[in-house]
Amino acid sequence: MENKIRWKSLLLPIAVVLVFLFLIYSIFGSNPSPSIPYSQVIQYFEDQKVTAYSLNFGSGQLQMQLNDPDGAIVTYDVPNIEM
Repeated sequence: MENKIRWKSLLLPIAVVLVFLFLIYSIFGSNPSPSIPYSQVIQYFEDQKVTAYSLNFGSGQLQMQLNDPDGAIVTYDVPNIEM
């Protein structure tokens, strides 16, 4: 009987530690995709290397399709899109 009580008393601290570890991993564990500098975005437009672009006003993500053989799509997170 004492083993069951001892087991139940350990469930809450174990659950708290697991939730804490999950939060730490979710905050620090994700690796953001490398972002290009803003000057590079401007340079793409000035050199007319952008064939199409899309700006998501909700997330602030700018996607540009470049004029190269691969048709690469470059993304840039716009820091502030308010006017």
